[in-house]
Amino acid sequence: MSPLLPVTSPTDASLARPGFIIRFEGLEVRPPGHTDPLFRTDRHTLFPGRIYALTGSSGSGKTTLLRALMGFLRVDTGWRISGDLLVKPGLKIGWITQNPSLLLFHNFVHEEFNAGPDTATVPLLEELGLSPFLHRRCAELSQGERAMVALARALHRNVRLLLLDEIATHFSSNRRDWLKGVLKRFAGSGGCVIMAEHSREMLSLADELLLLEDRRLSSGGHPEDDFSVLSVEKNAVPPTEPILRCLDLRDGRIPSTQRSPLSAAVRRGEIVGIRGDNGSGKSTLLQIIAGIHPPENGTILWDGRRWKNLADRRGVVSYLPQNPIRLFFQETVREELLFGAPSHVPANWLDKMNLRHAQDRSLFSLCGGEQQRLGLAVCLQNTPELLLLDEPTYGMDSATLRLFCGLLKEHRSSGATTLVASHDQSLLAAFADHIIDL
Repeated sequence: MSPLLPVTSPTDASLARPGFIIRFEGLEVRPPGHTDPLFRTDRHTLFPGRIYALTGSSGSGKTTLLRALMGFLRVDTGWRISGDLLVKPGLKIGWITQNPSLLLFHNFVHEEFNAGPDTATVPLLEELGLSPFLHRRCAELSQGERAMVALARALHRNVRLLLLDEIATHFSSNRRDWLKGVLKRFAGSGGCVIMAEHSREMLSLADELLLLEDRRLSSGGHPEDDFSVLSVEKNAVPPTEPILRCLDLRDGRIPSTQRSPLSAAVRRGEIVGIRGDNGSGKSTLLQIIAGIHPPENGTILWDGRRWKNLADRRGVVSYLPQNPIRLFFQETVREELLFGAPSHVPANWLDKMNLRHAQDRSLFSLCGGEQQRLGLAVCLQNTPELLLLDEPTYGMDSATLRLFCGLLKEHRSSGATTLVASHDQSLLAAFADHIIDL
């Protein structure tokens, strides 16, 4: 793969400091077909032993900047780049994307570390507390577990620069503490971290904040407390019969149900949170309710009627997976909204979800927050009675969180029911009427 720009040797005093990692100055990046730059940088020199937090609104270019540092923006595919980007020769970089599934290439975890099926342990996995993953199939891991394995594999390759694209969203509270500890130790050993983040919890870990705002990257600034903007009044649901019942569910992918079957009841108009550690089966429970996977044992009832297959759920359920790109079938944003929707609906949702600027863009060129907004629009435009959301605030900035809250209020006011799987306690506390713990 051709590099983004020729890497030149440092010549000034600032780059003469020992341990120089990377420097960019006056860097302008123009996406294919665009005349205006997505962003322009001031002068920034990054050094080892430090953690840098890259923050900014959804769509501001955080992921694009990380891809630029990796050399993934190829001029021969239409990207136009000007300015200076200097990378320390021989620098080994590890990149953990928003979708860690794309980073695992083997059947079993031990194969990702070049270990055989009879390997008892990999020292690094043991040091990180991940030895139980060693002989598990990669496809059976949760998104958070895949992110942990991808991070461990990068460290196993002795990288000196870690680029992390909003991976903390995949982690439970306990695992975020684990992640912060790993990053502190990595920086303490001379490594450098650049992490794109919205979460104040993770931003507080940084030694320096890099802010992408108004098409410019600058140092400093004070991030907004993201979940402080959330406010959805708890529902005063009358004591009616539940509309949704999960009866005696047992499934090997939901470990707690092996000890005790899961039974839960949800009334019409409620917003119910699903909480649990990484690998506890939150996504699996949503997929069972959605009819994607049948439970090994147990029954799902809607309005007193047993759901047996996907056909029973048609016209009732909309499901937004953790990776919304799996929900899409078309090439562009507008085409996706037109797919199976009344003709007047897409225009309304383009404006409501602040996607008008991206209506003709490829779905794969959208940032994580834009994909989430499009996924929500696709799910909501047909006004489902039951909305299932798996980590729906992934990649959302404060403005989008406000929009999300407004959509939840509007959806609830129609009498619809919502189930939300999330790791974030403050998110669930903001609007969940009650919690299902796994």
